[in-house]
Amino acid sequence: MNVRLLPRFAGFLVAALVIPTALAATFSDVPSDNYYSPYIEKLATWGVVQGQNGMYRPNDPLTRAELTKIAVLSSGMTLNSSGSATFSDVPSTHSLFTYVETAARGGVVRGYPDGLFRPDNFITRGEAAKVVYGTMKLAANTTGGPHFSDVPVDHSFYLSVESLYNAGVLNLSGGAVFRVDQPITRAEMAELVVKTKDYVTGHTTSSGSLGGLTSTQTSQCILDRTITKKDQANNIIVQAYTAGEKAASNQPFGFVVKVTDLNGRPVPGLQLRAEVTEGLNAGSLSISEVGRSGVYLGSYTAQANSGVIVPPKSTLLITEQSNPTRVTGYEDVKAFPATYLSFPVLQSTNMGSVNKICWDLTRSEMTIDPNSNNQSLDNYIIVIGTAEDGNGVPVNSGITMNLYTSGDNSGTVSSSQNSGGAYAFSYQPSNSNSNDNTVTVKRTSYLVLQLVTTYRVFSSDQMKTVVTYLPRV
Repeated sequence: MNVRLLPRFAGFLVAALVIPTALAATFSDVPSDNYYSPYIEKLATWGVVQGQNGMYRPNDPLTRAELTKIAVLSSGMTLNSSGSATFSDVPSTHSLFTYVETAARGGVVRGYPDGLFRPDNFITRGEAAKVVYGTMKLAANTTGGPHFSDVPVDHSFYLSVESLYNAGVLNLSGGAVFRVDQPITRAEMAELVVKTKDYVTGHTTSSGSLGGLTSTQTSQCILDRTITKKDQANNIIVQAYTAGEKAASNQPFGFVVKVTDLNGRPVPGLQLRAEVTEGLNAGSLSISEVGRSGVYLGSYTAQANSGVIVPPKSTLLITEQSNPTRVTGYEDVKAFPATYLSFPVLQSTNMGSVNKICWDLTRSEMTIDPNSNNQSLDNYIIVIGTAEDGNGVPVNSGITMNLYTSGDNSGTVSSSQNSGGAYAFSYQPSNSNSNDNTVTVKRTSYLVLQLVTTYRVFSSDQMKTVVTYLPRV
């Protein structure tokens, strides 16, 4: 006799997502015509669940360690269990040590204040949302929140739950409860993990397809950690990323925010602010614009006093200051959307040697109109370079970063600004078509970033940008 499954879990349903095609039943207690069957079968196909004695036990809860293993394997995280154990109750002899340790070192889980993980406790819906959100590297998005009365803005799982909701993974009518503290069942877990994985896979960004102030010349390592928020109603696109994959306590950690309107025009003159919503308090925290370019550089130092256990993750909230004003010509750009950046924080303050560099060319093509009143505001091309050590931590000292240009377009390169390991250069092409002001002319510039360390020189790919000069009328 088949075990009757619980009614459909409304918190993990969404019509916009395609339900996987039903497969032949792998487990005797999950018939192929059951709602949850496609998700459970998909987990089995991925090899992350095996069941027991031919049964899946869909209505049973699962433990914190069990869900961590399933989420880590489903996400494709690189397993990392070398060195000593993070949690005293998950030693290296524990059967799920590798998966819990991978999640801990990736900044996904941090356990309890007493240093324990409590691997055998049943995991709640809120905890499951956080683990799945973190392992799948889902983009932070709290637009329109809060959507659940029991997950208010100040709730520890607010960012995770809202981001899953806005990805279309969760779907409840306004004002409904999420039941954040109730255990999640194995069937509900399967739906959540599969839908989130499918969403992330379907929204993986290929090089140069982000729009806004991200060009086809930007390196994949920048694209992989870029968050993009497009707000049609407010005529604004915001893109943000960090200077490295991880921060080190007591070391400056840079971040970049790029803003355009829906037509791709850089939006200068915003008065942005940043605050810490999760993790260590800031020893220092600042954000300012690079010239008048619509590109804003920030720096955060996770302050850790001696003997303090460093939480494995910090989250920054970037907003606009109260009563903002707009530069003339940009009055149609309205509210700046709240933007979250989350990243792991390492206990160690030791900065390693450079392992790789990443680069971001904000514009691979642009038009200079000598008849425009705003040309002095949007004729900048910003090139940003980041350097990381082997742990993914930004390297912000002991190196030299330069930008070299060539091609048939004259212009000016400013000296770099270093903000927590994000090195920004302003390149301004010539403001006039000096040879002929009666026809349209295109000119090409080639830009290369070069980073020099004591032992090695790193160079970016050659970045190409084409400038179209319109005739003067």
